[in-house]
Amino acid sequence: MNSLDGVWHKVRRAEEHLKALGKAISDFPRTNPPPYAVSIEPETESCYQFRLNIRCHPPLYLSVLAGDAVFNLRSALDHLAWQLSGCPTDERIGRRIEFPIFGERSDYLRGRGGAADKTQLMTLSAKGIVEALQPYHRRDWPDLELLLMLHEVNRLDKHRLLVPVYGEFMDRLGNLPVRHLGRLKDGDKVTVPKTMANGKEYRIAADVAFECPGIVGTINFDRLQAAYNFVCNTVVPSFEGLPELFMQ
Repeated sequence: MNSLDGVWHKVRRAEEHLKALGKAISDFPRTNPPPYAVSIEPETESCYQFRLNIRCHPPLYLSVLAGDAVFNLRSALDHLAWQLSGCPTDERIGRRIEFPIFGERSDYLRGRGGAADKTQLMTLSAKGIVEALQPYHRRDWPDLELLLMLHEVNRLDKHRLLVPVYGEFMDRLGNLPVRHLGRLKDGDKVTVPKTMANGKEYRIAADVAFECPGIVGTINFDRLQAAYNFVCNTVVPSFEGLPELFMQ
């Protein structure tokens, strides 16, 4: 067995949960009667206006699917850290091992609870890659923000549900840059400048998102999918050429 087989199984499990979540979110507005309606408001001289009328809120089972996807992705990274640490048999050391994710460099460098504890058995090469992937570098590499989101949302989901809400307006035909980020309430309104519409066909809808109070506000399916893509296509492959993974 390749030493990363377990890691990839966790990643694939996250993919299964994401596919189930995507289908459930897509199917939800098709229920009868529809859970919400977007009404056309009187237009102004410069804008079209729409209002959200909520009949029922997104179901909680969407939160369970999202949490399962996040857990498996975060777990895949911890499995990766275990492999990079040589699969230690000493339980006292083993329980400290995890893939460190820090938004601040000072937290990464601190003694107790910092990266040194979590990566103590890794080679210098592995530690160098881990450090380069830390979200405190996100100013230079914005995608690293996705790892911080993954870490924080996983911590939140361990203790309470990610509350599914209507998180933004969107144009399902993709012709208009319609955004209203944050939790949408019944009666919320969005305006679209006529210069942006410019005769294009559009269909305004409300997107399902998940409320993550105190950490990242709301996240939607696209953000979860982006985190999956980053872990799958960038994070795990960054370590695949290290010789220690072939010596076990």
